[in-house]
Formats: sequence, C-alpha cells, structure tokens
Amino acid sequence: LRIDQSIFIKPKTFHLTVLMLKLWNKDRVATAIDVLQ
Repeated sequence: LRIDQSIFIKPKTFHLTVLMLKLWNKDRVATAIDVLQ
C-alpha cells in the first residue's frame, strides 16, 4: 500500500516512469524491426 500511495502522491514521478517504459518499448520495437530487416 505504501508504494501505491507514493504513486498517487507523486503523479509526476509515475508519469515519468510510464514515459520511460514507453520509450524503452519503442526502442525495443525499433531494434526488433532492424533485426527482422
């Protein structure tokens, strides 16, 4: 519960984490496309 509360208390930090995950996934997809080509 402490982790969930900290996320709600710091929405900016949570947003940055989501953004980093999206960018990381985007890089993974780009790498996979390069490998397939």
